[in-house]
Amino acid sequence: MTSFEGSQVNVSTGSGNNEVEDVEPSNALDGFKRKRGTSFVRNYMTKVDVNGIRMAKSDFCEKLLNATQGTSSLRKHMLKCLDDHQEATNSTNTSFDQNIGKSKVAKMIIMHELPLRFVEYTGFREMIEYCQPRFESMSRNTLKSEIFKLYNMERDKTLKLLDSIDSKIAVTTDMWTSCSTTS
Repeated sequence: MTSFEGSQVNVSTGSGNNEVEDVEPSNALDGFKRKRGTSFVRNYMTKVDVNGIRMAKSDFCEKLLNATQGTSSLRKHMLKCLDDHQEATNSTNTSFDQNIGKSKVAKMIIMHELPLRFVEYTGFREMIEYCQPRFESMSRNTLKSEIFKLYNMERDKTLKLLDSIDSKIAVTTDMWTSCSTTS
């Protein structure tokens, strides 16, 4: 007996009279098997048969789970595995060094011959804040000192390279100016 048996429903006949009818449940679908829904969980699990028992193997941790009673437990396991997998993926990309970031910005300014005030532009600051929220914004003076550090490092490398060469180097300059360019 279902909960519908013996229920009563008010039926309007159009003439204004409301009649009460007894409703019997329909058995029209009794012979049909209900179609099982496909769950997104099955995209992250592999069907396995172990000693005649349906099991699901997690694609993330390879753990075997009982798959005979539906997908609720599989879904809970999958969500836990996805969280663990994402944490592991994100933790490998979290190293950030402020000094390297400053050096990269200084090299960009030098390479593209940008003005020092470029680091104070609102658009540049917003872009840096979006890409790397931990990067502390720089002022023109900080950028200037960073450029001097890069200059000194490159000068020292060049001097060491020149010292290691056994041959002689001649440096000439052309300092002649035209009369028309002098004021």
